[in-house]
Amino acid sequence: ACKVNFEDSALVNCHNNAEATHENLNSQFSPSVLIFLGTESQLLGFPIQIPQYKVQQYNNQQYMCAPALEVISADKEAKKQLWNALKILFSIS
Repeated sequence: ACKVNFEDSALVNCHNNAEATHENLNSQFSPSVLIFLGTESQLLGFPIQIPQYKVQQYNNQQYMCAPALEVISADKEAKKQLWNALKILFSIS
């Protein structure tokens, strides 16, 4: 539904990964969209705080944070909130 394939995306596990920083992610991937699942953007050195499920614009990029997928999968309301945020993020009607 988001029309994103593997060539358009990168999945980065940031847990205990000192290389997963704002600067490194931007220089290595040049992302236009960043989705944080189960972590907060500030923990990776990103200069802005992003409320959960709120799409934020910064530095010509779009950001969205959400709980870990195992949390979302067990919570019907969280699934709705994630889907609504993804629709905004990827302009899905």
